[in-house]
Amino acid sequence: KEDHTLGNPLRVQLLRYPEVLFAGYRIPHPMEQKLTLKIQTKVDTNPRVALMDAMRDLKNEFTELDKAFDAAVATYKEKSNAGAMDY
Repeated sequence: KEDHTLGNPLRVQLLRYPEVLFAGYRIPHPMEQKLTLKIQTKVDTNPRVALMDAMRDLKNEFTELDKAFDAAVATYKEKSNAGAMDY
């Protein structure tokens, strides 16, 4: 049950690896929640390993993004509360 939300970041992450020659995806039909992924790698690399690496790296990237967002929101709230108390 995935669409472009997962397909595009996964494709981009796969293309960052030098051993991946091609990475692409398609959604067969807009009414189907199905994603078809194609990965072509160099001979000495397994596409499944590249996919697992990409998913792990994306998970780490999103975790860091989530932490940075939470920190920014906390900083904003602290500044807003400090400014409100000055009045």
